Amino acid sequence: MIFIDATIFMYAAGVDHAYKNPCSAFLRKIAQSSSANQYCVNSEILQEIIHRYKSIHRETVGYSICEAIMNLNINILAVETIDIAMTITILKKHPLLPTRDAVHIATMIKSNTNIIISYDKDFDQYMEIKRVIP
Repeated sequence: MIFIDATIFMYAAGVDHAYKNPCSAFLRKIAQSSSANQYCVNSEILQEIIHRYKSIHRETVGYSICEAIMNLNINILAVETIDIAMTITILKKHPLLPTRDAVHIATMIKSNTNIIISYDKDFDQYMEIKRVIP
């Protein structure tokens, strides 16, 4: 599977930006193909999106993005206790890595996923993960 970072969805739904069109095209490609099951997010991605849009008083946009993700037919991985234990291990080895990114990496490891679609260069700190831009 290939993990999709939260920013891909937010850039696609956001204001005009250099990443908006590539992210929108990438998500359209998934929606129109039969390979959606090759992609995944985790439940933290949904929480991250809701949290971000609620914090800027645009919660309805966040809700809409999450509903669209849930209707995209990609895999949504649960974040479990084992993932948090792995997150702690990852953060001890990579203390500069943002916590949410470490949670994503932990769920990727558990699901044998080593590719993430993201513009976030923080993922480059974890050499076992290959970051690809849309």
